[in-house]
Amino acid sequence: MHNEGIVKEIALEDIKLKIQASFFMLLNNAKTLKSNNCWNIPYNKDETLQGVEGKILNYVLNLDNLFGDDASVRDNQILDFAKTKKEVLEISESVYSYFYYNAQLRKITDNHLNLSVLEKHENINVNSTVLKKGYLDFISKNDDTEIDKISTAMSSIPLNMIDKKYNDYIKNSLETMLKNTNETSAKDTLRSLKLKFSANKVPNYGIYYKEMYNKLETISCLDIETLSYDELNEIYETLEDNAQIFTEIEDYLATIYESINYIIYILTFSHDINFIFEENLIYKDIFYACKDSLKNGTEELDEQLDESISNICESLVDRIIDMKESINQVLKNKSAKDLSKDTLEILQIREIITEMYYESLSDIIYTTTPDASAENSNVTKEFLESEINDFLNYISSSTKQMNDKDARLIKQSFLENLPCPFTNEEFKTYLNSALENSTIKEKAIMMGLLKI
Repeated sequence: MHNEGIVKEIALEDIKLKIQASFFMLLNNAKTLKSNNCWNIPYNKDETLQGVEGKILNYVLNLDNLFGDDASVRDNQILDFAKTKKEVLEISESVYSYFYYNAQLRKITDNHLNLSVLEKHENINVNSTVLKKGYLDFISKNDDTEIDKISTAMSSIPLNMIDKKYNDYIKNSLETMLKNTNETSAKDTLRSLKLKFSANKVPNYGIYYKEMYNKLETISCLDIETLSYDELNEIYETLEDNAQIFTEIEDYLATIYESINYIIYILTFSHDINFIFEENLIYKDIFYACKDSLKNGTEELDEQLDESISNICESLVDRIIDMKESINQVLKNKSAKDLSKDTLEILQIREIITEMYYESLSDIIYTTTPDASAENSNVTKEFLESEINDFLNYISSSTKQMNDKDARLIKQSFLENLPCPFTNEEFKTYLNSALENSTIKEKAIMMGLLKI
């Protein structure tokens, strides 16, 4: 059995590696932000984001001086960047709301496009037996994917539930998702699900990137029922282009968010720049070369510098992965009672650092996987009932102004985000009923989705 000294040594080495990796990833991000040519975004940046960029670059340029500040100054810096992180999160929620609303409009437009194509065909042959078999084969197929097959199938079957039945379905599904979690995680999950159901109703919709907001609002105001196939196709292509722009903006915001995390991380856990350099002259030279590059670098030198920073980051990440295996190995046969208070505190700090190190913007914004660890579970029946009723009211208010066809499509599509409360037999019964009540055109679209 490994002695406690080795546990402590490996944990401290893992902490140091993550601080060093964060430092060099921050340098890489700062150079990326400074170059400003990595993203193809045809919209003006929000003034807040311009200010955040400047703050990040200024921090990197003054890193070696900031390490000499006393604890109170560093604490204020941490609080300031924590506030900045919250501002970036609000902007990101606004952008993600556009992303999801764009996807919703695209789904509606695609459905009308398919119906428009089918209008041109007088004789449409659909074999319901083949269609049913296609769905049953899909949910029973073992292809090692982690997706909920029945949920995916439910999202492509024309909705065959009255409002009460639909609400019961959602309620049962959410109770399954949230029953073993804590209140904070449950609220975060429901916030993300609201974003996915009807993004144009969330609080930050329309606040940032106004040009994109205006573009989406113009499309949403069109009477889609009256549009020709060519007009629908043009709108669909615009929405496809929007999706690509969102990917660019998302990557840009992730770089900003990631950089702020690295800064908070370094300010909190490292008080000496030599701790990061570790008497490594290459590390030191690269840092000062990066500072010079951010001020007035040349393209040729920048390319060499980018490669050097990238190689260091890759090497440190590889060592972090190896260190994870080492820690798992030394802790394999140890319990908390085998370790001293000092060692347990070091392991706790390492766990906090690891959570910060791996935190990503996309996980924060739209994860729908609640924290279901039993030790953190504290939701009551009353709490769940209240939160779920609020969510059902959100669904009702979000679809109130939609025409029935589009509302059914959005409610149907949303089901892919939730665990299906149906057993296989209940799903078969639902599928049979849905097929009986679906139009020929709806069945033809279903066959297209299944690629039959």
